[in-house]
Amino acid sequence: MKSLRVQLVTAIALALGLVLTVLLAVTGSQMASMTMDAYINRQQFVALAIANSLSETVMEYATGRIDDATFQQIVRAGTSQLGVGLTVI
Repeated sequence: MKSLRVQLVTAIALALGLVLTVLLAVTGSQMASMTMDAYINRQQFVALAIANSLSETVMEYATGRIDDATFQQIVRAGTSQLGVGLTVI
Protein backbone atom coordinates (compact mmCIF):
# COMPACT_ATOMS: atom_id res chain seq x y z
CA MET A 1 0.00 0.00 0.00
CA LYS A 2 1.30 3.38 -1.02
CA SER A 3 1.63 6.18 1.47
CA LEU A 4 -0.97 8.86 1.64
CA ARG A 5 1.52 11.43 0.36
CA VAL A 6 2.23 9.42 -2.81
CA GLN A 7 -1.50 8.92 -3.42
CA LEU A 8 -2.17 12.63 -2.94
CA VAL A 9 0.66 13.68 -5.30
CA THR A 10 -0.56 11.16 -7.89
CA ALA A 11 -4.15 12.38 -7.63
CA ILE A 12 -3.08 16.03 -7.99
CA ALA A 13 -0.83 15.22 -10.94
CA LEU A 14 -3.62 13.32 -12.70
CA ALA A 15 -6.12 16.12 -12.05
CA LEU A 16 -3.70 18.73 -13.37
CA GLY A 17 -2.93 16.60 -16.40
CA LEU A 18 -6.63 16.14 -17.14
CA VAL A 19 -7.36 19.87 -16.72
CA LEU A 20 -4.42 20.79 -18.94
CA THR A 21 -5.55 18.36 -21.63
CA VAL A 22 -9.09 19.74 -21.61
CA LEU A 23 -7.78 23.31 -21.63
CA LEU A 24 -5.52 22.60 -24.60
CA ALA A 25 -8.37 20.93 -26.50
CA VAL A 26 -10.73 23.87 -25.89
CA THR A 27 -8.05 26.40 -26.83
CA GLY A 28 -7.22 24.52 -30.02
CA SER A 29 -10.88 24.38 -30.97
CA GLN A 30 -11.29 28.11 -30.38
CA MET A 31 -8.19 28.88 -32.45
CA ALA A 32 -9.48 26.77 -35.32
CA SER A 33 -12.86 28.49 -35.13
CA MET A 34 -11.28 31.96 -35.08
CA THR A 35 -9.05 31.08 -38.02
CA MET A 36 -12.03 29.91 -40.05
CA ASP A 37 -14.00 33.05 -39.12
CA ALA A 38 -11.10 35.25 -40.19
CA TYR A 39 -10.85 33.40 -43.50
CA ILE A 40 -14.59 33.73 -44.13
CA ASN A 41 -14.50 37.44 -43.28
CA ARG A 42 -11.57 37.96 -45.67
CA GLN A 43 -13.42 36.15 -48.46
CA GLN A 44 -16.54 38.24 -47.84
CA PHE A 45 -14.48 41.43 -47.89
CA VAL A 46 -12.80 40.44 -51.16
CA ALA A 47 -16.11 39.51 -52.78
CA LEU A 48 -17.66 42.81 -51.71
CA ALA A 49 -14.65 44.80 -52.89
CA ILE A 50 -14.67 43.06 -56.28
CA ALA A 51 -18.41 43.55 -56.67
CA ASN A 52 -18.18 47.23 -55.78
CA SER A 53 -15.21 47.95 -57.99
CA LEU A 54 -16.29 45.95 -61.04
CA SER A 55 -20.06 46.44 -61.18
CA GLU A 56 -19.87 49.47 -63.47
CA THR A 57 -17.14 47.84 -65.57
CA VAL A 58 -19.29 44.74 -66.08
CA MET A 59 -22.21 46.90 -67.16
CA GLU A 60 -20.00 48.77 -69.64
CA TYR A 61 -18.69 45.48 -70.99
CA ALA A 62 -22.18 44.01 -71.26
CA THR A 63 -23.43 47.01 -73.22
CA GLY A 64 -20.39 46.97 -75.50
CA ARG A 65 -18.89 50.29 -74.40
CA ILE A 66 -15.54 48.63 -73.61
CA ASP A 67 -13.86 45.82 -75.49
CA ASP A 68 -12.70 42.43 -74.18
CA ALA A 69 -9.04 43.40 -73.79
CA THR A 70 -9.85 46.51 -71.78
CA PHE A 71 -12.25 44.57 -69.61
CA GLN A 72 -9.65 41.88 -68.87
CA GLN A 73 -7.07 44.55 -68.07
CA ILE A 74 -9.39 46.28 -65.60
CA VAL A 75 -10.29 42.97 -63.94
CA ARG A 76 -6.62 41.94 -63.60
CA ALA A 77 -5.67 45.34 -62.16
CA GLY A 78 -8.50 45.25 -59.62
CA THR A 79 -7.92 41.73 -58.43
CA SER A 80 -4.13 42.05 -58.25
CA GLN A 81 -4.54 44.89 -55.76
CA LEU A 82 -6.55 42.54 -53.55
CA GLY A 83 -4.14 39.65 -54.03
CA VAL A 84 -6.74 37.28 -55.47
CA GLY A 85 -7.47 35.63 -58.78
CA LEU A 86 -10.73 36.08 -60.63
CA THR A 87 -12.16 34.34 -63.65
CA VAL A 88 -15.02 36.00 -65.47
CA ILE A 89 -17.13 33.67 -67.55
